Amino acid sequence: LSATMAEKVVKAVASAARRGPQRLYFPNRIIQFMSNQEKKEELDCVKFRVSPKMNKIEMKTWIETAYDTPVKKVNTANYEGKVVRRSGGKGYYKRPDYKVAYVYLEEPWTPPSGNK
Repeated sequence: LSATMAEKVVKAVASAARRGPQRLYFPNRIIQFMSNQEKKEELDCVKFRVSPKMNKIEMKTWIETAYDTPVKKVNTANYEGKVVRRSGGKGYYKRPDYKVAYVYLEEPWTPPSGNK
């Protein structure tokens, strides 16, 4: 690296360290499109399954930047995981809790067709 480039990298790392730890969300793990939507041609409300730690502002900015669509508002609902019996009858276990985000879009969105 050149001297000026190295100085820029050092400044960027120092400023990031001053801001403190930040949460990073990876799209393949946090937001999951739920396909059991209304049977319409175009949707103005889309349902996503998200991490329980995400708030509405983070969801809105993430969806606007990832999908490049303006978001009108976001509603959320928290769900507890089901208690399921193990196979063989050897006790129970609980599935993880999750959150569902109902995202209302400014303009209608056409979902991709399932037929290939």
